[in-house]
Amino acid sequence: MTLRKLLKSLTSRLSLTVLLILIQVVFFFVMLLRLGDLFIYLDLVLYFLSIVLTIYLINDDNKSPSLKLPWILAIVLFPLLGGIGYLLFGRNAVEHDAILLRNTITTKLKDYYGSNHLQVKLAEKNKYYATDASYIHKVSNAVLHNNTKSEYLPIGEAMFDKLCEMLEKAEHYIFLEFFIVQEGEMFDKVLDILKDKANKGVEVRFIYDDLGCIKTLPGDYYKKLESYGIKCGVFNPFRPIVSIIHNNRNHRKIAVVDGYMGISGGINLADEYINKRERFGHWKDTAIYLEGEAVHNLTLLFLEDWYYCRNEMEDYGEYAPFKYAPNVIESDGYYQSYGDSPLDEELCAQNVFINVLSHSTDYVYITTPYLIIDYDFLNSIKLAAKRGIDIRIITPHIPDKWYVHMLTRAFYHSLLDAGVRIYEYTPGFIHAKTMVSDDSVAIVGTINLDYRSLVHNYECATIMYYSSTCMDIKADFEKTLEVCEEMTIDNLPKHNLVYEVVMNIIKLFAPLM
Repeated sequence: MTLRKLLKSLTSRLSLTVLLILIQVVFFFVMLLRLGDLFIYLDLVLYFLSIVLTIYLINDDNKSPSLKLPWILAIVLFPLLGGIGYLLFGRNAVEHDAILLRNTITTKLKDYYGSNHLQVKLAEKNKYYATDASYIHKVSNAVLHNNTKSEYLPIGEAMFDKLCEMLEKAEHYIFLEFFIVQEGEMFDKVLDILKDKANKGVEVRFIYDDLGCIKTLPGDYYKKLESYGIKCGVFNPFRPIVSIIHNNRNHRKIAVVDGYMGISGGINLADEYINKRERFGHWKDTAIYLEGEAVHNLTLLFLEDWYYCRNEMEDYGEYAPFKYAPNVIESDGYYQSYGDSPLDEELCAQNVFINVLSHSTDYVYITTPYLIIDYDFLNSIKLAAKRGIDIRIITPHIPDKWYVHMLTRAFYHSLLDAGVRIYEYTPGFIHAKTMVSDDSVAIVGTINLDYRSLVHNYECATIMYYSSTCMDIKADFEKTLEVCEEMTIDNLPKHNLVYEVVMNIIKLFAPLM
């Protein structure tokens, strides 16, 4: 590393933020030490509080045992650090003001989602899918739609082409929301289109997650976008203070044009997602393009996040799905784009996956970059395999985070014993988040199979029933298997006893990562 790169790294926003937080932590402990003789009494108080927190956790019926146990151990073993850590990061809900604001937004948008009347028609085909759609509507407001066609985008390059094509068609408004944004070939081209459209009077709005972009964008990047006539919302602007709000990131990726064209999936606006920059071998990612009525759920999800960022009221009727559509689109199955939020105790994203597993009769194929899940989810996968369902999972062979890859592999043995088939994508890193089952239901979204996505982040996905796109997703999965290595009990890496002990400890505390 050259001196210039080293200085740039040391003076980056991330490095300075870490330094300021460390100063706060050191200051906190120095103040404790200065209490001197009073420390023994503080110690007693902390032990009393640890008992109270432990009892509270044990009796919390809304939190799974996998989430409770590491916090209980941390609180009992390290009353000071564990207790403070739980109060800062252990609760699903974030700050009280954020909860109130989100509740206000949800109330205002509920009527604009509409009724879930199509579940009656879906029930004629499959009553279990209809109950799944009813569950999603109940916990996220998202309704079932038809009058929609879709296109599966099996690689980042295809998504990039489709996104640019879609943006070029914009005549009224463009909504974009991404977790990571980085200047380069991909984003530069998108930005050129956005600037051109803004100059022509198209309403352009852009949301990015500040923590997701802490290494890729300067802290005041929103000013640059605003100077181009692009309205910008920064989700949870990062501040160098210890705060629970930093644990909840907006991992959603949403693109909406004129209310009837939309894209969502795993792909961010950075060059590695389209293989213009190699980081971990070949990058395999996916997205779904929707055209028609079903885009409305994505529109409302974006407007919900916009209200959260900017606190701006809207006439949401102006963004109805067919206000600007050239004609009614012929139906190809049923679609339901939904969001998941850390502001409640409902593990919506996880429960949707579990429902698909529970209702499967033939197969379930899954792609995920990470596989770090709780007992309930793990048991659902194993139970489906034991019922004779063909369960196959593709994960990366080249990891983006070595410790996460270690944890992912730590789940292999148990799944393999149950009959699950696991494959690793040998050309590089697979970032796709998909599930397809029985040629009739599929999910494409932003949701990783790990605690961060399933518990802590804002996420979104589209579930489709009886769409021809389900078969495209299945075909892509089977094609991807051709360049994967199947993992078996025999070819799993062998480790010594010390490694296994350390890995089991890390696995225990995985929910806290």
